[in-house]
Amino acid sequence: MDRVKELLVENFTGISVLAVAGVFAGLTVLISGCSLADLIRVRVPRGVQSSLHIEPTVRLSEAGVTWERWQSFVELESRSFNENIDRSAEVAGLIGSLMNMGLEVGSGPLTSLPGGAFFLASLTGLGGLFLRTPGTSKRVAKEKEASYNKGLERGRRLTSGGA
Repeated sequence: MDRVKELLVENFTGISVLAVAGVFAGLTVLISGCSLADLIRVRVPRGVQSSLHIEPTVRLSEAGVTWERWQSFVELESRSFNENIDRSAEVAGLIGSLMNMGLEVGSGPLTSLPGGAFFLASLTGLGGLFLRTPGTSKRVAKEKEASYNKGLERGRRLTSGGA
């Protein structure tokens, strides 16, 4: 035992280097078993968190899947909103068309009734509210484009962290 103590005292520097190298090798073996992508966290912007109902941070290994979920969410919501706009425009066109047909059918008998001309003029004016005016298609197209661009901008702000 005394001989070991003497060797330790005489070769302290060499033994210290070997001990540090051994500890370093042990840590390297332990860390190599861990995936760094599971240790690193990615901050998720608040808007994305609330839309996807996820935590404020996700693992780097899950970030790709979260990004794909976000892209799918934005595309689905944009498509749904566009379909709602189109459907509403169809309903407005249908109502306008029905109003016009009703006015055309009722214009003959209404004029023979007392006050029918006033009633017909009132219905005609009301029906005119539903007619498409020149430039309506362009206006609707501009509104759709503005809505789309605003949605893209909002998505960029959400993904950049500025909700």
